[in-house]
Parts: sequence; C-alpha cells; structure tokens
Amino acid sequence: MSHSPSPAPTATLEGSSSTRHARNALDKQRQQLERLLKDPAKPAPIPPPPKDKAQRPPRDMMKNVQGSSAGAGSGEFHVYKASRRREYERLKAINDISQKETVRHDFEERKRQREEEAQAKTERNRARRQKKKQRAKGAKPADAEGKLLAPARSKSLRNAE
Repeated sequence: MSHSPSPAPTATLEGSSSTRHARNALDKQRQQLERLLKDPAKPAPIPPPPKDKAQRPPRDMMKNVQGSSAGAGSGEFHVYKASRRREYERLKAINDISQKETVRHDFEERKRQREEEAQAKTERNRARRQKKKQRAKGAKPADAEGKLLAPARSKSLRNAE
C-alpha cells in the first residue's frame, strides 16, 4: 500500500479566499469580484463586443466539382462539401441580416407609434388643463380693462350697511 507524498487536504471554510481553484460558478464569481475590489482605483477590464463574421465573396466558378455523384473522386467530394457549407453559411448570414433589419424596423415602428400616442395624450391633457384654467378665470367677472371686480355681495350684507 503506497501513500501519497502530498499532505492531506486541510479543512478550510467554504468559499474562503485561501482556496486556489474555484469549485463552482459561485466561487469563481466570488474570486473575480474579490480581484476587482482588491484595488478599486484600477479600471475594470471590459471585453470588446463580438465582431460580425466577415465572409469572403463566393467564387465565380467552381472547376470540375461533381459533388457526391458517380464518377467523383475522393478529393472532389470534400471540395464539394466545403463549397456547399460556405454557400449555406452565406445564405444563413443573409437571412440573419434580413431578420435583424426586420426586427429593428418593427421596433422603430412600435417606438414611433408609442411616441405619437404619448404626444397625443400630452396634448389632450394640456388642452384639458388650459380649459380648466380658463373656466376658473372666467368665473370671476372682469371689467373692460381686464381688472378683476370685487365679488358681488349678498343681499343680507348690503342691507346691513
């Protein structure tokens, strides 16, 4: 029976920073946060966004490619498969671009419609406020010069004088 030359692992607290390797996703995230917060003055690395895959234009003419039909040698089949794969990737990229454009266009249309509805609602509310203001202003009599007159007294107050 052979024993391992390395010492037995010591019991450590769960999630302590003394562990070298992350045991699970939570530990990995905790270690990343500790590393970031160790020096707050140091800027955090922000990875660049993924780049769109640039595809080369399709070839003008494929020479002597017979595909998987009879008479094709072993080399031509792989050329045919690679050509077919590139063409499918190109068509998929065109469809993806078209779909993204459609989604963006639909979003812009919905956004424009929501803004128009909000603008119409704001106009209605503004008109209602102005109408209410005019009614409040119109309830008080004004003379020709625009000065407000004293409110009319009731009969009981006039008789008392």
